[in-house]
Amino acid sequence: MTAGLNYPVGVTVDIAENVYISEWTGGRVRKVSGGVISTIAGNGTCCFSGDGGAATSAALWGPFAIGVDGDGNLYVVDYWANRVRVVYGVASVPLDSDGDGYPDALEITLGKNPNVYCPVMRADVDGDGVVSILDLRAAAQVFGRSVPPAPSRYDQGAPSVRDGSVNILDLSMMGFQFAKHVSSCP
Repeated sequence: MTAGLNYPVGVTVDIAENVYISEWTGGRVRKVSGGVISTIAGNGTCCFSGDGGAATSAALWGPFAIGVDGDGNLYVVDYWANRVRVVYGVASVPLDSDGDGYPDALEITLGKNPNVYCPVMRADVDGDGVVSILDLRAAAQVFGRSVPPAPSRYDQGAPSVRDGSVNILDLSMMGFQFAKHVSSCP
């Protein structure tokens, strides 16, 4: 699989099982989908440039660790530039037909009725199946914002007590659910 790649070091996978690979000395992030390798970030040149423009025109200076969030954004640790770079909307995003912030596949797997409140599921804001420090960090990043534009799932609690903002109560409720697995929802 390393054919066509230049010193691959970071790897992540999106919901559609597309593979993303960072090339340390190649200055690029590559996507492997259906056996085809394509460039989605970086132009293969050294150093740092290109913020705000096309991702494939940017110069990455040692792309290292990478990750995909639930909104389909790709995060790249640009090691020598001392930055985390983001490429918005490159990854497949799971279908959420009821708009509650939880993928249909997860709700079906758990047998969850989207109209029934489940505090553990709601606290798992990144949808990875467990309430972790990553969920708390995600909520902290939108602390003080109203819902919307912050995602509705960040406003914790039963529907009757949600206040339309992300505040200390929401973080506390998430902390109470910390380390619980979503599969414990009824």
